[in-house]
Amino acid sequence: MRITSLFSLLCLVASPLKGTLFYVSQEEPVAPHFAAHEFTKKASTFSFAASKTEGHYSYSSTGSQVPFLAQYGTPQIAQFYNGLPIRTGSLSEHYFSTDYTVTDESLTNSTNAHSAPFTPVNATLRFDDPHNYYLFQSYHMAYTHYLFSGIFFRFNLQFVDQTIAQKPLPDGPDNTNPNVVDFVDHFDQFLGENGHPPISYHNRTFAIERAGYFLGWHGEATLTENLIKEISGTILAGYTFKPTHFDHPLSPAFLPHNQTHGYSAEIDLNIQVADHFGLECCAATTSYGRYTDSLHIVHDDITPASYFSGPPLLGKGIVMKDPGSLWVFELSGSANRFLGFFLTGGYHFSYQELTQLTLEDPTILIGNNANWTSTGLELPLSSLPGQQNTRLNNDPRLTKWKNHTMFVRVGYVPSDQHRFIPQLDFAIHWPVMGQHSSSPTRIYVGSGQLSIRWTF
Repeated sequence: MRITSLFSLLCLVASPLKGTLFYVSQEEPVAPHFAAHEFTKKASTFSFAASKTEGHYSYSSTGSQVPFLAQYGTPQIAQFYNGLPIRTGSLSEHYFSTDYTVTDESLTNSTNAHSAPFTPVNATLRFDDPHNYYLFQSYHMAYTHYLFSGIFFRFNLQFVDQTIAQKPLPDGPDNTNPNVVDFVDHFDQFLGENGHPPISYHNRTFAIERAGYFLGWHGEATLTENLIKEISGTILAGYTFKPTHFDHPLSPAFLPHNQTHGYSAEIDLNIQVADHFGLECCAATTSYGRYTDSLHIVHDDITPASYFSGPPLLGKGIVMKDPGSLWVFELSGSANRFLGFFLTGGYHFSYQELTQLTLEDPTILIGNNANWTSTGLELPLSSLPGQQNTRLNNDPRLTKWKNHTMFVRVGYVPSDQHRFIPQLDFAIHWPVMGQHSSSPTRIYVGSGQLSIRWTF
């Protein structure tokens, strides 16, 4: 046995390069990509990459840059418990009961009236504290084995380490109301009482996020006496799966986690123009499978004219989730083949379609109210599946998201004719536009590969 191709270091810094393009999310819209080689048989590649997404902001529904957890709007504090039963002796009863004999700090009865109509506080929850931040770090590993005629098998793993520090602040006409101030000071405890982790600071340490196995093909064609010197391409298809995080394990009251298992495909085309300039185009998609489990969903079903849709959503119900398909595209140009070194600039786009929910729980969203019909007859919402579905899917976290970045990448990849092939990539992405996705200060991605060719 002789090793005729070897090496590629792993990057020591979190870092972007060319795409595993189907592993993105609206929190981490950029993921590393492990390029295939021209090995035809008896070869294996061990790959490692890391990405780091950090910042303070996100994109709203209009594409404006807003505080990270304000990407879905600024919810009215007095509406947080709409449609939910209040538990005796709880913080929820303390802040949301309209019974003046129970509490004098009610947010839904700020005048402490003894009878309806009650006057709720006029205040929203904001996350514009200057010390707020988020930090998402992902670590990707892959093993690729080349079988024959350019066909290869690949197994991918992704691990994550995620941190958010999002201290809430009150806003609006009643932001100095002592009841509002006290509620915001105890907001983490309130979330904990309702089954959520804290948001003023929470860290989800190194945990497996996704895995996948894929079958692919890579081919190259060399041209002579032509402006285009070489054309190469890769086709990859397979299955991605993950532990079931139906709600986001970091902070499900606010962040989405609308991805489950799915089928992925990727295509990568490279064109070498002249001796030192190359073009690359990558595209990938994932079609996610449906899954049924308990999810934090809207419970307010009193009136169709005005209701709370969150976030946060504090009540749960059994639903079937149908995540929208994910699409990723990347286009770049490269000055390359300078003794193996290259410099690349390009554009990266990621987008996920609307997620849809179907209610599987007969105990919620019943809405026995005449307001639901045009005839004025009192009918349960459960007998009006169209309107029940509209109410259920009013959660803004289910909406489509998109993200655009520009990037610069540098690296070293000597010719495959060399005995050793150290391959390194390092890139920086700058977000330029988006909708309902993170807007980090910048994203770093780095990668390294160890390729071994067996000639026995």
